Amino acid sequence: MHIFDTDLISIQEARILAENVGGAKRQMAEFSQDRLDKIVTTMLDAIRSHIKALAQASFEETGYGSLADKVAKNRFVCENLREHIRDMKCVGFIEEDRVKLTMKVGVPVGAVLSFIPPTSPV
Repeated sequence: MHIFDTDLISIQEARILAENVGGAKRQMAEFSQDRLDKIVTTMLDAIRSHIKALAQASFEETGYGSLADKVAKNRFVCENLREHIRDMKCVGFIEEDRVKLTMKVGVPVGAVLSFIPPTSPV
């Protein structure tokens, strides 16, 4: 019989991911806004083409909610996220306030950690 501590495994996986993020950060620091937009669009397209399968997997794994609601939620997020972030600048010169004499400049600052609720992993 093998006993695995899933919490310890998760912590180790998180540490490995955190160690590897440095290289990705350096690479992404050179990406243009256009390239970042294409990456996000590609990700949303990939998710959209698997909305039902991802909802099914989520439903089977967690046992929460209903399959139809998960499909609807996934579709809603994919469509609304795309529209919400369209034309949103995040790198380079973003805006200037001539009254306050300030500028906003987008630069990569590091990894983003997000805790995903089991009811909505997609």
